Amino acid sequence: MSFAVSFDVWGTLLNLTKAYSLIAQRLAEELNTEQENVLEALKRGAKLARRSRRSEGWFDAKRGAEIVAREVGITVDLLFSVVESVLVGSARELLLPGAREAVEGVKSLGFRVGILGNVLFWPGRVTRRVLEAAGLAGFFDAILFSDEIGAAKPDVRAFKAIAEALGVDTSRLVHVGDRVDEDVAGVILAGGYGVLVWAPINEEFYCIHARLCGVRSVASVSVVVSRIARE
Repeated sequence: MSFAVSFDVWGTLLNLTKAYSLIAQRLAEELNTEQENVLEALKRGAKLARRSRRSEGWFDAKRGAEIVAREVGITVDLLFSVVESVLVGSARELLLPGAREAVEGVKSLGFRVGILGNVLFWPGRVTRRVLEAAGLAGFFDAILFSDEIGAAKPDVRAFKAIAEALGVDTSRLVHVGDRVDEDVAGVILAGGYGVLVWAPINEEFYCIHARLCGVRSVASVSVVVSRIARE
């Protein structure tokens, strides 16, 4: 049986730091206040939302949006509206360096490729629109988000869902992401292979275990996936 590759989105293919900055800029204009203050509140809310998701196990963006909106001092409706408008309108500038090359490279090797993303304070359909506007969506054979499948990474059920959508067993799934706790730990617990995108490493890529590798840039993912498939 062949391998399949799934990618995390934010922090792996799309720039989450820039997304927060653009959202804060638009909200500051709406509220007639300082962007720096809005950005701090947005980040604080996102941190609280992530902590809440981890402890309470929710997977729908509405709960996260309520937390973030409360920290910023706005309504959930305004938050959703601004997020969708800003992110879709800025899709191409949100692409991280090497993202397109990574997806194209893995696809050219003949692997089925998918997206497996968690949601925090905007729904998966918004990120899907961003991927479409950025010209990436067409490369993927399946795109799944936690609010659509009822499970969030690192839950094994999330990795089983993307593996099934890509037509492989989880033991033949390689998942690429920037978070140890959600991406790498989750796929390894599901019996698959994890590739951590982590800029501080010195080498282009490294493997410290048969099922755990790292890359300095997502652009090097195809090299690691090819190596995993050969072994």
